[in-house]
Amino acid sequence: MRNSIETRYTGTYAKVKPQRRKARVFLKGIAVTSRERVYFREFLEKYREFKVLAYDLMEILCEKVRAILTKRVRKLRDFYDLYMLDRARLRVEDYKKEIALKLRPVLRYLLYLSTLKTGTPRAFRTSASLLLSYGYPWYSRHF
Repeated sequence: MRNSIETRYTGTYAKVKPQRRKARVFLKGIAVTSRERVYFREFLEKYREFKVLAYDLMEILCEKVRAILTKRVRKLRDFYDLYMLDRARLRVEDYKKEIALKLRPVLRYLLYLSTLKTGTPRAFRTSASLLLSYGYPWYSRHF
């Protein structure tokens, strides 16, 4: 039997283009004195602006829901991130199909299935009807 780390991922990948966003810089407008420059000279000489590519917000939302549903120990930051995404008008209900696609390969592992059966809070429990409605009949065999 091969180790699960060595197996190839056969699930669905999301087709999402990275987005460009402006990062908030909290040090804007703070002047560095010549006396302070002595201490940070090497850092300031190498400091340059750079661009960072980030995940699409929909992809982050789907991944956060997947993490909450499949991990035995849930991270408070995942719930906080869902709250912040909800405030940005990204609702879990609007992305049920994408979340189901994200869960499909994960649910093939019995470890994750047992977590969903026993440890998932009622408010976040995945319904078999949701997955069945998106064409995953194998899901009902486990519940």
